[in-house]
Amino acid sequence: MRVRYKQSLATIVLALGLVVDVRGDESAFLQLLRSTNDRSEFFGTRITYEFEYTEGPEESVFEGHDEAVASGKRILEIGLPIEGSVAIPFRISHHRRIIGEPLADSDDVITCWEAFDGRESRRFIRTLFFDKCAYRHQHIGNRDMGSHLMVMSRYDPVVMAIFFSSGTFSRLSGHPAYVLPDKPEINGVAEIIPDERFGKLCRWQDGESWQLFTVPPTCYQVDSSPSFEDRFSISGLKDFGGIVLPESGNYSNARLGYAAKYRITAAERFNLNPESWFPTWISGTTVIDSITGEATDNPFTADEILAIEDVTSVNCDAVDVPVTSHSKLLWVNGALASIIVVMLVVRKIRR
Repeated sequence: MRVRYKQSLATIVLALGLVVDVRGDESAFLQLLRSTNDRSEFFGTRITYEFEYTEGPEESVFEGHDEAVASGKRILEIGLPIEGSVAIPFRISHHRRIIGEPLADSDDVITCWEAFDGRESRRFIRTLFFDKCAYRHQHIGNRDMGSHLMVMSRYDPVVMAIFFSSGTFSRLSGHPAYVLPDKPEINGVAEIIPDERFGKLCRWQDGESWQLFTVPPTCYQVDSSPSFEDRFSISGLKDFGGIVLPESGNYSNARLGYAAKYRITAAERFNLNPESWFPTWISGTTVIDSITGEATDNPFTADEILAIEDVTSVNCDAVDVPVTSHSKLLWVNGALASIIVVMLVVRKIRR
């Protein structure tokens, strides 16, 4: 039997552009809609948080590299509006504490980052060697037009907690923000109710389905009935120097079989020139450029390969596996990049 899940209140209103027929506290209901739709107060904000998958997703997000983003620390950076553009640049990086990863500057290792500057997006996925017994391949870099590579954010609980059903979220994809009608309409009941943790909450109900939000202006979803596809819970609110965010929470999507939890540890205002938005590709990265149809190899140096080999050889000794020689590693390093280039050229010719 296929289960049909309800969408959120704001999703229905924004998608259909209906007019609200609300019984109860109409002013609170309209404030709720406007606050969830407009999240521009988060432009120019950097948020740091601990992250962990608690379930799924059922399908691989990063084509076999999901271990790189399964748990750790994340930093979400939302830029300022770009003059003459509707787009808002943003980027997200995933960090893992790894002791002994060769070539890493510290134990705080960036295993993945994604960035969108309002025109194009780029992604980096690090190949980890600290627990490997062989040199496999280089790091992976991607470049594409628009926000197509911003996959991590689509599953991120903090992004969803802030921007779910928000018209502002479309600007993070380079599209105009949805403007809420002056008289949005949908059947339902809205009321302000007392709550032990939050003091008071805004409750919206339509039949047996309900959702709870913190009162305006924060309007974070606190809980909902099981009939909703996307579900949220938060432990409470915390003020980070004027930036009010959920202190910790959970997010799940029933259709994707996905669930994650987070705890926000810091938030601050920042401003970075969009022209400096993309981190530099580190050595050992093969960049596949979908815009030009080309692949660029940024190979490891000989010293870097020796450093990797020092780690993998120890791991191989532990399981009594022969170690690939340094000369073979250099050959593989170049051969893999060449194969990728040939495949891209063939694909482009076939088109």
